[in-house]
Amino acid sequence: MRVRMNGHFDRLVRLDEKLERLASEGMSDIEQRAAVAIHQQIERQFARGESAEGERWANKADGSPSHLQKSGNMKRSMRVSGVGGVKLTIDRPAGWHQSGTKNKDGSRRMPERPIAPVGDALPPNWAGAVSQAAREVIGEVRR
Repeated sequence: MRVRMNGHFDRLVRLDEKLERLASEGMSDIEQRAAVAIHQQIERQFARGESAEGERWANKADGSPSHLQKSGNMKRSMRVSGVGGVKLTIDRPAGWHQSGTKNKDGSRRMPERPIAPVGDALPPNWAGAVSQAAREVIGEVRR
């Protein structure tokens, strides 16, 4: 018995090639684009003086708004990389701002001014940036 098949097999071959590319390079591309998008989100946070969740950072001790940019060194030290996930590093004193500081008696010395998300879930603006990066890469593979 012979079976004949007709169709657009060239389309299937192209689809298979695109899926192979997405499987082999897609995640890396998404991570790299997400890193750029997260870096841009953090730049906006510094400009607005707010956390990843959109909450205003506590004012400075003199009552003026805090944008965590006394010298600008901490902001300039920010690195967001997209290799094996998205990794954020910022030099000192970012860690102190992230969680705040306490006196020896346990009282609050410096209030929290978090730069990175707090908690397990990404805030909507960060999650949206990552989702958009994924949509862009998948859209390019589809073409």
